Amino acid sequence: MENKIQLQKHAHVLASNAQEVGSLDRVVINPATKEITHIVVRMGPLFNKEDKLVPIELVTDTTEDLVLLDADAATMESMPLFEERQVVGEGRSVEILGSSENKEPAPFRESLPVIPLVLGPDET
Repeated sequence: MENKIQLQKHAHVLASNAQEVGSLDRVVINPATKEITHIVVRMGPLFNKEDKLVPIELVTDTTEDLVLLDADAATMESMPLFEERQVVGEGRSVEILGSSENKEPAPFRESLPVIPLVLGPDET
């Protein structure tokens, strides 16, 4: 049985204690499997925003305007920063996403306002 959740850009992201920690900025997708591997959460005060890379496994529930995480606010603060960069391969430019702590190329970004996530039976 497959589970589907929706991730809406700018949805409020809540920590496990229901404290709002930021908003959903984008998702990271594995290009080979087309599965979401991470979400990018925009955190911080108005003029000092940081984008944090959060594993999709920490998402416990979603609604149209909320993303609930299995992580507290302190854990969210310690997540790696998100970094966006361009890579050219096979004669074309491909936009990719990655963490500043992981210098390996990461998957490309799908620019969709609502992105369904399909989990297999062993991933629920």
